[in-house]
Amino acid sequence: MFSGLSSVFRSVMRLSLVSQIALGIAAGVLLVIISPEAAGSVALLGQLFVSALKAVVQDSTETALNSSTDMLFTAAACHRAEARQE
Repeated sequence: MFSGLSSVFRSVMRLSLVSQIALGIAAGVLLVIISPEAAGSVALLGQLFVSALKAVVQDSTETALNSSTDMLFTAAACHRAEARQE
């Protein structure tokens, strides 16, 4: 029994992160349809996952914004320095 679950787990881990998330959403929807009581007991796990995902996305967005702003200021400073030399 556990060896079958282990092989399924290994197969899922080979998928991309987006595919894993889509698979998890589909499994959650299927669980709600099949057994709403069981779905209620794992709702906290889903909420924790969504919160963690939001934190990662927010951090990545802030990092990208800071990097692009730094690049813009650096380009402006280089342009001004070149203009002064002319």
